[in-house]
Amino acid sequence: MNNAEEQNAAFARYLRGRGGEGSGLEKAPQGGYFAGEAFDAKVDSIVSGMSTIEAVSSITGIASGALQIESTPNGWSGGYDASAIHAYQHYAVPKTTQLQIDSGAMANISEWLAKRVAPIFFKSEDEAFFHGNGINQPRGIVSAELETGVAKNLDCEAIKETFYSLKEEYTKSAVVLMNRKTLEKSRSIVDPATNCYIWQSSLAVGAPETILGLPVYEWEQMGDIGSDSPCVAIGDFRAGYHVVKNIKTAVLRDPFTDKPYVKFFCARRAGGEVMNVDAIKLLKVTGAP
Repeated sequence: MNNAEEQNAAFARYLRGRGGEGSGLEKAPQGGYFAGEAFDAKVDSIVSGMSTIEAVSSITGIASGALQIESTPNGWSGGYDASAIHAYQHYAVPKTTQLQIDSGAMANISEWLAKRVAPIFFKSEDEAFFHGNGINQPRGIVSAELETGVAKNLDCEAIKETFYSLKEEYTKSAVVLMNRKTLEKSRSIVDPATNCYIWQSSLAVGAPETILGLPVYEWEQMGDIGSDSPCVAIGDFRAGYHVVKNIKTAVLRDPFTDKPYVKFFCARRAGGEVMNVDAIKLLKVTGAP
């Protein structure tokens, strides 16, 4: 076996309760062991595949707790003068029984654990990238000082005004984010200037749908029409929002505190920050859907 295979085999033995001491696994500071590169890659692949904000934003993988940012004293970059984007720890605690672990149904226990924790990590990170206040969690887009337009109805004019409020440099790579309900509503909106629907289906396999010619992505975290949260975001998210991730997963096996269950305390780090308030604009709609 190569090093990665040996590491994965040692991690599987630890999960089954056959010890981690002397296995070659790296000890985690708060107890337990780091899962290893194969497990980390599997989990992160699932998380990234589910994440809209990761698909459109800038992402940096880090090995520490923060990404150092160089400030721009002349202000050309706009937005926050942040010295660092911190990656904060969050966790998932799936559990099963030792009987289940020892059964043939859990032949690949590492795969089982990865598939259990990845959706939990995704949900926690996804919510924080929208709502997070930046205190021991990522700062989400609604906690930043982003310009937010207000309209009574979701119509072509409101969406156009939001787009045209962007500086020209951010329009070329701009995308539209909205949740499924708002996207459904947008499909019936007609541009009075052209008498055509503003929504258009994808022109190629794998390509996104468009609104007013801009790629549109579903993001569950966006608010509903009529809610207190913005229901539309338009901008160049690669210029405006930065995600940092330390995907190194620490796992602590706990067979004692919830018998007959074995709990697995799994933790990793993620952070996010709006780096340029000029690059993203929001729209809140006050009227009924």
